[in-house]
Amino acid sequence: MALQSAVVNHEANTYSLFRRVCPDCHTFRPVKDYTTRRIRTVFGTVEVRNPRWMMCRDCYPGMVVAFAPLKEICPDRATPELMELTARLGSMLPYRQAAKVLADFLPTEPTETHATVRKRTIRIGKRLDDQVMQETWRGEVPNG
Repeated sequence: MALQSAVVNHEANTYSLFRRVCPDCHTFRPVKDYTTRRIRTVFGTVEVRNPRWMMCRDCYPGMVVAFAPLKEICPDRATPELMELTARLGSMLPYRQAAKVLADFLPTEPTETHATVRKRTIRIGKRLDDQVMQETWRGEVPNG
């Protein structure tokens, strides 16, 4: 679990630092605050530092808006690996059975219930549908 925590924290810090740079003027955006965020992984829950950046004052004068970059990469407070595993099991098994399989093989928390499996499976399916729709609108036809 310590290795998982180190990897997730490193990835979160790297991505947050990358997103702190304003894409327009390439200066650091101001810091609003730092909190912590709990992210579920296939190995358990990891707590990471969760910064919030303000919009660039030079490029967006008068705009007082903050955003949390970790919400972009973990909108469901779960790693993509856990989201995919949950969705795959949820699409192949009844939701209660999928939740039991996850609980039997992973160090999941009691909050990982059949309702969570159902919501994640539906959410991932909607994202895939939206992706296919965007590719269709752009004229890109997926192979297969």
